[in-house]
Amino acid sequence: MRKIDYAWIIVITLGLTSLTTHGFGRFSYSMIIPSMMKGLSLNKAEAGLIQSFHFWGYLISSFIGGFLAAKYSTRLISTLFILLIGLSMIGTGISNSFYTALIMRTLTGIGCGAAYIPAMSLLSIWFKNEQRGLASGLVAIGSCLGMILISQWIPQIVMAHNEEGWRYSWYYLGLVPVVITFIAGSFLRNSPADLIQTKGSKDPAPAIDPLPFGTNPANKGNKRKIPAFQWGRVFSNKTFWHLGLIYAAFGFSYVIMATFFPVYLSSQRNLPISYYSQLFFIMAVSNLASGIFWGRVSDYLGRRNTLIIAFLLMSSSYLVIIFTQSKIGDYIGIMVYGFGTWAIPTIMIAAIGDYAGSVLASSALGFITLIFGIGQALGPWLAGGLAESSDSFIPSFYLAAAIGLLGVIILLFLKKPVPQKVSS
Repeated sequence: MRKIDYAWIIVITLGLTSLTTHGFGRFSYSMIIPSMMKGLSLNKAEAGLIQSFHFWGYLISSFIGGFLAAKYSTRLISTLFILLIGLSMIGTGISNSFYTALIMRTLTGIGCGAAYIPAMSLLSIWFKNEQRGLASGLVAIGSCLGMILISQWIPQIVMAHNEEGWRYSWYYLGLVPVVITFIAGSFLRNSPADLIQTKGSKDPAPAIDPLPFGTNPANKGNKRKIPAFQWGRVFSNKTFWHLGLIYAAFGFSYVIMATFFPVYLSSQRNLPISYYSQLFFIMAVSNLASGIFWGRVSDYLGRRNTLIIAFLLMSSSYLVIIFTQSKIGDYIGIMVYGFGTWAIPTIMIAAIGDYAGSVLASSALGFITLIFGIGQALGPWLAGGLAESSDSFIPSFYLAAAIGLLGVIILLFLKKPVPQKVSS
């Protein structure tokens, strides 16, 4: 029987994890918040603060999740926290006050970080360097699919249930992570070694290659173990701090547009939910096209050069929207935003594998995501306060563009990775 590359089963399962943590857990708020602001009488600053606390939860759990996964197992930790995402999303729909919504969104953030970060580190265990960019791009499809689904579902749910539509949106969307919990628990594996037939089993050996995809057949005697959490080695490495600052610039910049663009369209330009659902759909489709494309391009062009292009596209998309303030500008801007911006996390995951190797990948990814989370958490809070004080989202979008360009400057000083040795 022809051997199955179980690595691709891992990619599919990680894609569903990404759909849960990013497509639903994170971006559903952007689509629901205009009607949720009316239902809970929230102002711009409060809406931004709720999203900031979501990301503070993500920030905390990005560290804790990596530690727990190294101590117990990625499969267990990611599965449990996917369940938390679903339950807390349903809890957000039950909220009757700003503070209850704040707590529920914080719990969702904790679930997203603790489920996503350990799970994504599996790419460094299951794939060799030459295939990691492609694998990361394929996983990113899950997030895109989630965004496509919410762009179509949420407007229908909101219109069907009128004033309570935002609540039902949270209820229905929260059920999806609950279902994915069972899929993740069934198919995630911590390493290729987990697939090797256990001693004493009467079952036939599985028709599965228990080695990282892309491994040279001559190295089949080497079986990698799950690396332990190594905070000290990561914390003392200047390159990981450098990567963290780049990721923080991305986090601060992208989240301002992702959070407030629908509110900007509805409150500042008086456009209906059907209009920004169309734009959200375009962004998601552009994102879908970018995941595989940029991941593969980075395998050939290099992570740094590809990241520079992506950061420039992200900042330029804001400027197009700001200067045109027209529907054609919205369409062009959001298309560029979707195609360029979402390449960045895909490439960063692949870059961590290049710079850290399989031994430090989980710890390093948790570390740079911790720094990324600071930028991501500060973005909605500062942008929401700026919009409330100026009574306009335009200054907030200028701020997002400026931080994106700062990311380009930081990238110019990033050194090439040193080839990593495979640890046995």
